[in-house]
Amino acid sequence: MKFSVAGSLWSRVRAGGSNGDEDRSRKFPIAEPTDPLPSLIEITSCQQQTQRTLLDWLRVEYAIEKPSIKLFAATDLDSDTLVAEVKRIRGKKLPLTAAGVHALRDEYTRTIEAARVLAVETLKLERALSDLVNQAYALTPAAIDLLWKTAPPRMPIPQP
Repeated sequence: MKFSVAGSLWSRVRAGGSNGDEDRSRKFPIAEPTDPLPSLIEITSCQQQTQRTLLDWLRVEYAIEKPSIKLFAATDLDSDTLVAEVKRIRGKKLPLTAAGVHALRDEYTRTIEAARVLAVETLKLERALSDLVNQAYALTPAAIDLLWKTAPPRMPIPQP
C-alpha cells in the first residue's frame, strides 16, 4: 500500500482538522475583489492601447521604426522632451519642420496629457489595491515597513 502525503492531508482537511490541530486553511486570509481592480484593469488596457497608437503614429508620420526607451515611456515626458527625442532619433538627415514640431505638440496635448491623467489615477488604484492586500494579510505597519525596506529596486509602485 502506497502512502500519499497529499492524500493523507486532504483526508484530514475534509474530516475537519489534522491530528487535533486547527484547520489552518480556513483561517488563511483571502482578499475579496473590490472596486479598484476592474478600474485598474480598464485603465491599464487603455494606457497600453494609447502607447501602441502613439508609437504607430510616430512610425507612420515621423519614420521612427525603432522607438527609444524614452518614447516607450511617453507619459513621463514633457512636450519639449518629446520633440527633442523625436529630433534625436530622426537625426540630421530627416530634420523636423515647423509643421512637424507643431503636430507633435498637438498630439502631445491630445494624447499624452490625457494618458498622464490616467497614470495618476492608476497610481492611486495600485496603492489602494496594495493596501487591500496588506489588510487582507493583516500586516502590521512594522511588517509593511520591512517589506518596503527589502523590496527589489524596480517595484511597480513607489514607496508611500
